[in-house]
Amino acid sequence: MLDWAEGAIAAYIEGGVSEPGLGVWRWHLQRLLASIGGVDGRDPRGEAPTPLRIDSKPFARGTVPLRDVRFDTFKNTGDYDTADAQERFPKDSYESLRLRFIRTQRDEVDAIEAFGTFIWDIRFKDFQSEYNLARITWDEARHTEIGHRALLACGYDPFELRNRLTGSTCRGPMEPAFAMAEINLFGEVGVLKTINNLVDTAAARNDALLHHISDFIRADERTHVRKGTGIIKVMSDLDAKALEQRTKELFTECLVSLGAFKKDMDVFTVSREDLEHLVGE
Repeated sequence: MLDWAEGAIAAYIEGGVSEPGLGVWRWHLQRLLASIGGVDGRDPRGEAPTPLRIDSKPFARGTVPLRDVRFDTFKNTGDYDTADAQERFPKDSYESLRLRFIRTQRDEVDAIEAFGTFIWDIRFKDFQSEYNLARITWDEARHTEIGHRALLACGYDPFELRNRLTGSTCRGPMEPAFAMAEINLFGEVGVLKTINNLVDTAAARNDALLHHISDFIRADERTHVRKGTGIIKVMSDLDAKALEQRTKELFTECLVSLGAFKKDMDVFTVSREDLEHLVGE
């Protein structure tokens, strides 16, 4: 962890961030950590640095997705070809499914946003659920890195390919329980419906890259769906059917507002599979 942190600091410096500024921030964080007794709370407690931003403005979690400025983003569709205004490969071809899967992994920064804020929303309610959410958030960060590196390995500039904000844009303003249900009941369950075939096809084609990453991600998604059931019970008192129906209604309304669905269509005919595709997890 320390090696990773040093590498992260070095990356900021290489990216043009002022080293003295980072030094001031590091000193601030050290004092802040000391004020709560260190990592495990057992060290002697010192004075907290002042002023703290939270004293003048209490924390409120953000609902607007933010991305690296190098990304060109879109939110009015869940389809990459539509957003790109071109079809890179024939629809439903293996090459098209392969690229879509890898781009979806890179764009799972939207899942990090979701799970990371849910930790705040359910804080102190149930330790095991907080722990599971922290683990899931870490997994999603790894998926994003996998997608980014896989695009590089396939010869793409990851920042050249547009980044999808549809899921984050809809989940942000939603109540946490419905946002969690959307990503878990529609997004991750949707992945498990299709990923087995993708893993097998990649193996049959001797596509070592896709076979490896899709098999790895399949294991994570199985864990997320299983643990997500318990997390949702902590976040909501609604029964599963009512929670799913209300989540579907809220997400559909958002998709209509974004233009992902046409306003004149009967939104009550939108299928679960349509939502799973547009969620894009």
